[in-house]
Amino acid sequence: MAGNEKQPERIYVSVQRPQIDPKQLQDELQRVLDTIGARISKLENLVKTQKDLQYVVLRALVDHGVTDKELTCRVLEELAEATDAGSYEHTMLTDMARHMHDPSKPRRQSPFFQLIPERDDRN
Repeated sequence: MAGNEKQPERIYVSVQRPQIDPKQLQDELQRVLDTIGARISKLENLVKTQKDLQYVVLRALVDHGVTDKELTCRVLEELAEATDAGSYEHTMLTDMARHMHDPSKPRRQSPFFQLIPERDDRN
């Protein structure tokens, strides 16, 4: 390099940051987290309700002879095997198959016991 070459001039720019109140930021973050937590809770309740409803329908189909209990359990287990082990779907399907196959507590009469109307065999 020749000694007379001029080095590029360096320009330094300082950026002034607005003053942020840490307490206000913390309050806003907490408000957002509370909102997200409430939404997650609602979704969890919806998922549980959907799971319970699916079980009620499957149980009614088995109880009324529309489908076989062993076949229903096998289908649930095969569906579970098709999902990633450890996933929520896998756990849900496995639990539903286990509960369908061998309920841990005696079934109580519920308003859902007659989802399928009695058939008139006189025809």
